[in-house]
Amino acid sequence: MSAEALQFNDMGSSIKTENPILQRLLELLPVFQNEYANRLNEAVASNSQQKIGNCYPWHTKIAMSVLLKVASEKRHDVKIVSGGFGEFYDDAFAEKLQAVLDAGNDVSIIVWHDDPSVIEEPIKSFLSKAQKDSAGAKRGKLKLKIAGKLASPSTKPIMHFCLVGDFAYRREMPHGDFKGQKFDDFSPKVAATICFNDSAGGKQLCNLFDLAWEALPSVA
Repeated sequence: MSAEALQFNDMGSSIKTENPILQRLLELLPVFQNEYANRLNEAVASNSQQKIGNCYPWHTKIAMSVLLKVASEKRHDVKIVSGGFGEFYDDAFAEKLQAVLDAGNDVSIIVWHDDPSVIEEPIKSFLSKAQKDSAGAKRGKLKLKIAGKLASPSTKPIMHFCLVGDFAYRREMPHGDFKGQKFDDFSPKVAATICFNDSAGGKQLCNLFDLAWEALPSVA
């Protein structure tokens, strides 16, 4: 079963298999997704300091959705370091980013890659429009820088993360480049941690982002 034949859905999976055990697990995926979303929402509601693991793309989609909801509802800026935005980042993700901007908060994004084509539709059009719309507007500003060198065998990959304010984040372990790779419900796997109440860890990520931002060219 090739990766190209798989496709990520918001709930459930379009993966087809003749293995009855695997098929049953796929049928149960909406249950797993709901349970994970409930766990994250409970952590937000209780102001928990627990660090919750996630590794699959379906984990990521839910985690980012909850984080951006926190940003828009509690009115905090968002800082993102990413290796790119493939088709996995869909219109629903763009709407969550727009909600943050509409709430009056800034979204600053570093795409750490030397090839701008790693930003694909629909996020490519959203980012372009949001930058123009936020210029001089009372709403939050969308700021974007595309720069960086891919890690060579002698260097370590840069850590990707999404930070809300200076206390809530999803932080990935460093990993290789996924350019051109198709995403599905379960691949590629990336070990990551999400926490909604960690001021010490959040401030560290904020400092890392600010240092990288200042070091990069002013024009995306």
